[in-house]
Amino acid sequence: MSKVKTASSGGEYTDMFGNLLPKYTTNERTESAFHDRSTNYSATVNYDLDFMTLTAVTSYFDRWRANISDLSNTVNWRGYNGPRSTDANPLDGSRLPGGCGTYLLGSDAAVCSADQFASYMSDLERYTYMNQYQPAKVTNWTNEIRLASSGDSPFSWTVGLFSSERNSVVRSTPRAGNHTTGRLEPYTPANILFDRTIDDTLQQKAAFAELSYKLFDKLTLTAGLRYFDYKRVVGGRVDVGSIHFGSRATPYSEVSVEEDGVVKKFNVAYEFNDDVMVYAQAAQGFRPGGANQAIGLPIALSGYTSDGLWNYEVGAKTRLMPGMYFNVTGYQIDWSNMQVSGTTGGAGAVFGFISNAGAARIKGLEVELNTTPMIGFSLSANLGYVDAKLTEDQTSEVLVSVGRKGDRLPGVSKWNLGGQAEYVWAVNENIEGLVRFDASYNSSTNNTLSRTDRYFRQIGGYGLVNFRAGVQSPDGAWAGYLFVDNLLNSDAITGMGAGATSGGIFSANRLQPRTVGINLINRFR
Repeated sequence: MSKVKTASSGGEYTDMFGNLLPKYTTNERTESAFHDRSTNYSATVNYDLDFMTLTAVTSYFDRWRANISDLSNTVNWRGYNGPRSTDANPLDGSRLPGGCGTYLLGSDAAVCSADQFASYMSDLERYTYMNQYQPAKVTNWTNEIRLASSGDSPFSWTVGLFSSERNSVVRSTPRAGNHTTGRLEPYTPANILFDRTIDDTLQQKAAFAELSYKLFDKLTLTAGLRYFDYKRVVGGRVDVGSIHFGSRATPYSEVSVEEDGVVKKFNVAYEFNDDVMVYAQAAQGFRPGGANQAIGLPIALSGYTSDGLWNYEVGAKTRLMPGMYFNVTGYQIDWSNMQVSGTTGGAGAVFGFISNAGAARIKGLEVELNTTPMIGFSLSANLGYVDAKLTEDQTSEVLVSVGRKGDRLPGVSKWNLGGQAEYVWAVNENIEGLVRFDASYNSSTNNTLSRTDRYFRQIGGYGLVNFRAGVQSPDGAWAGYLFVDNLLNSDAITGMGAGATSGGIFSANRLQPRTVGINLINRFR
């Protein structure tokens, strides 16, 4: 069993025209925070049947989180009364997202009367200091039972069954904030501007088998199959509607998706000697599809199917000398029928949904070196290169600013480097001392797929050094450490973007500044 609690605050770090503000400042108009509480339970049973072993595993995960985020910018540039086609957005000259005619009368070309406009502006004013309280409850129960051969036979096998049920409930309630302090108004019906609840249940079942045969004590052939079957049911209701979100109060409704299939795995490994082993592998994977409960999305587009991939990998694992290990891996991932995020169109276009479109290929190389030059002292270094691009256009009638063939996948650094140095020594028979440094570097990334996207930005690379020192028990039962994260106080942007709820304003996240703390660990067995 394990239990974790976290809490953090959030922020945006650009002004209204996309220029970065001074470090660690925000343009949010209302308070924000993130709370997370999770509990994990697990149990494992192993039974030796002489010629095979039985393993049964069950686990239960219970998580509650609450995301409290500023949504004030959602209504930027809506406080006017002209036809949409003739009003320009001060940010980039594009058409404004709609004013009184669009949201009150339901037509981009409409113009409100003086009384209608006054009523519209009075209502809109409450949204200019708006915060979303979004609590979510997630539970997941997973079970697996498998039989595996034992003994010295060149033939080995594993068979098993798997099941899981994941349930989540997410409630979204934008709430009015105080125009002077930014504090949220009381959580009462009068201050809730919109109220939507989404239920999501995913049930999965699987049966799997893997067979291996070793030839000549050097060559091992492995093949595996996994049959999967899942059903996903997504339901939702809107208890409080809003013209500014293009919604009205609606009763609960459900959409369901079912799918089954088989994924495969093949592996060939050859051991030249005790120090050198090479291998090649092809493995198939998938991600379950589902259903959208997005306001403004046509019912025909509510369902989306699983996406899939084939991972091809070749590599070598070697021991260069006693205490020194070198591993290298090259891989290619072919990703098809990609699940892509989109936003509903029309008035109040702030609701995200998922659709299938396009394909990608990811090619990479990973190199790793580990060495122990003396007892207790270890060094390691790793280098990674990734070339991740679309191989098909992500064309869809419902997706906006989609990628085209050759576009680089967002959020993926081409180069990643890392290194660790650790020294552990015996203070006495019950206590060990530890000193550890970790360093990493990530090269630049793109924040969106397409360079023609008006929200496209390239995010520069950055390096990070962490330090840890303390004492621990030799058996790992307890430990106490002093840690310094971001030892050199590096400053870098780690993410940047603009979305439907930002009103066209960019938000950016920085590395956490140098942080000093104490970490105490006690493991119950």
